[in-house]
Amino acid sequence: VYTRKTETAEDHFREFTSHAGAGNAENANWYLEQAIFLDPDNQQYKLAQAQFYLEIGDAETAFRLFDRMLETHPTYEALNYLGYIYINQNKLNKAQELYLRAMDYAKTDSEKSDAHTSLGNVARLRFDYPTAYQQYHTALDFNPLSIGALNNIASVCDEVNKADEKVGYFQRIIDADSSFYLVHVNIGFHYLGEEKYQEALEEFEAVLEVDSTQALTLNNKSFALLKLKRLDEAMIFVNKSLEYGPGNSYAYRNRALIKLEMGEKSA
Repeated sequence: VYTRKTETAEDHFREFTSHAGAGNAENANWYLEQAIFLDPDNQQYKLAQAQFYLEIGDAETAFRLFDRMLETHPTYEALNYLGYIYINQNKLNKAQELYLRAMDYAKTDSEKSDAHTSLGNVARLRFDYPTAYQQYHTALDFNPLSIGALNNIASVCDEVNKADEKVGYFQRIIDADSSFYLVHVNIGFHYLGEEKYQEALEEFEAVLEVDSTQALTLNNKSFALLKLKRLDEAMIFVNKSLEYGPGNSYAYRNRALIKLEMGEKSA
């Protein structure tokens, strides 16, 4: 059996990562403890240890380790991660406190952007949309290519009477990373709400150019075609939608509307 040499703290930490990824908690913990023994001031190892205990269900030990870190060596990474835990527990005051502290330790524009995005998320969960919008806007000042900030600011535009900005933010997501092509669906829905059916159709088609089997998008395309009175095409695409997603009740409703419209047209 081949055994990798484990001499340095980094060697042991690498083994910890390997065993943790494979689900071998006992071995992972042993290697991590050895890494910390060899390099006791390494905050990355200590953060990993707290995260490890949290992931295996020992929250008491995990939070004790987090508290110790934040008392002696607070870091952006630890504060940000713990804020994420609290926001998922809906402990918004605690999450905000940690994200504000994280700002003091943020070294890069990217970290500052992420911290402001997180503060925006806290505000959004409190339904304080103006503050959320402001925080996301500040996040984009630090990192104009932040996908999270772009997506989240678009999600609150309607709430702060800035619906006209949504498409621009969605387009910036696509420009930053073309793999987020499904954002075209959001743009399409925006245009549907404004009764701009041709523009909506073009957005849904952009998704289908990448993946022609998207059942929901096929139905959305069909609905846009219905509104444009292109009924034969609308029926073709709603039937395609039902081939790929036969459980979609919206597609059946859409097909009924198309049949009704066809009947009225031929009456």
